[in-house]
Amino acid sequence: MSKNTGIIVALGVIVLLLGGIYVFKGNQNALMTSSNQEVGEVVDKEPVKSGQTEIEMVEISSGNYFFEPNEITVKGPKITIKVAKNSGIHTFVIDELGVKESLKNGMEFSFEAEPGTYTFYCDIGNHRQLGMEGTLVVE
Repeated sequence: MSKNTGIIVALGVIVLLLGGIYVFKGNQNALMTSSNQEVGEVVDKEPVKSGQTEIEMVEISSGNYFFEPNEITVKGPKITIKVAKNSGIHTFVIDELGVKESLKNGMEFSFEAEPGTYTFYCDIGNHRQLGMEGTLVVE
């Protein structure tokens, strides 16, 4: 085998290895991000039952200066909020229910609520006045 042939074979092996790593990483990322679920969509199509209490989970995102969605409708009495994305320092507050959580990516928190309409907001600085508030309707 000539010197040039050896170099060509070595380069071919390197290209194949790099291509395999690229394809593997691409498939791994596709698996991690493939989801038809939208932010704000009820995560569990049917409420999760915990003893006799049904739990409904909703995903939200927050940033400067918004909640997405800013209108949430759920069946009670137990509600779990999952923070899909949070950018900045924000809170999720519902005065009537005594809920106040500092938001972090991926966190979940739960609370109970009787049927009714509640206002949620961020109580950091003037975030609420800049649009960080929404409505929770519990059916």
